[in-house]
Amino acid sequence: MTTQKAKRISVADYINGAIDLSDKTQRQITQEIGYENPNVLTMIKQGRTKLPINKVGAIARALGVDPANLLRIVMLEYMPDAWQVISEVMGDRVVSADESALLDLAREETKGIGVDMGDPDLVSDLRNAFRAHHERAAANPRSPVPATKRGAAKH
Repeated sequence: MTTQKAKRISVADYINGAIDLSDKTQRQITQEIGYENPNVLTMIKQGRTKLPINKVGAIARALGVDPANLLRIVMLEYMPDAWQVISEVMGDRVVSADESALLDLAREETKGIGVDMGDPDLVSDLRNAFRAHHERAAANPRSPVPATKRGAAKH
């Protein structure tokens, strides 16, 4: 059995999706992250300027997204070698709030028995559940799934 490596979302696509889901203006977001000029955020959204690492927490708070997940996306795109070292040393223990909630759910539902990821039926069931979730999210125009993945044109 071959495994296909999942395509990673870019920082620009992630930020665009989060802004689309936000009820804030670009000017409000820009001010909350400590910039005076909204053009900086526009350049980040377009991928013309990198999101500074020291702004990850501020923009995550402003957009209401998980800072650990945003940090992972930023590091994988901008500094993959550094992220690899961090992952090797830390055992990739940086988990997002959503990932932590999945772990809690697995522990609750298995009643402490554990999960056998070597069970092909279990893996298939989990993949199908995640695919169904993704399809529902992709059909929702306010979904964090990038518009390009939904088949819509980018704005």
